[in-house]
Amino acid sequence: MTDTYQNGIISQDSDGDYVLEKLGTPNAKGLPVIVKGVNCAEDVEVALTAGADGVYVTNHGGREIDGAPATIDVLPEVVEAVNGRCPVIFDGGVRRGSHVFKALALGADLVGIGRPYLYGLALGGPHGVASIINELNDELKIDMQLTGCKTIEDVKHARLTDFQYAGDTKPSSTDPRVRKPYPVTAVNQIKSEPDAASGASHH
Repeated sequence: MTDTYQNGIISQDSDGDYVLEKLGTPNAKGLPVIVKGVNCAEDVEVALTAGADGVYVTNHGGREIDGAPATIDVLPEVVEAVNGRCPVIFDGGVRRGSHVFKALALGADLVGIGRPYLYGLALGGPHGVASIINELNDELKIDMQLTGCKTIEDVKHARLTDFQYAGDTKPSSTDPRVRKPYPVTAVNQIKSEPDAASGASHH
């Protein structure tokens, strides 16, 4: 089975898997084709083999697959697989300038901002959107100053370290393995004898 899908060809192979065979000519001549939703090295190879001009790392706001990994966690794998062959666009949970810094340091070429723009628009219209952009830029500049990065290129060569603290590996107080059983007392158990007037059990 073969179907046309937005200038590309989606085919179903003998195993029942859907495969992107090739990307057709964009509607606007010369407009680059960017594949959105790339989350692993395999996705990168499929997209670039099909002729993509760029890849977009996103999990679509986390609304598509319950339990999908955070995009910041899969970004290094995607960047390594791309290996400079095309631009890498990133979004997902970006709320601060430090988030932009980290995404750039992990290899993103462009960082997308979604919901903060909507918050600014809802609260202040176009001025609210402008304030969001200015705030993120200011925060990014502060992070660059504090880390000694003079340019975005410096940021892209910054080293990020993920420290595993002892407290991060301990189970929470609600974990069944450490949670204490609920105390059984005469006060919190339902009594078997019914109320004489209503027939309901006493609590």
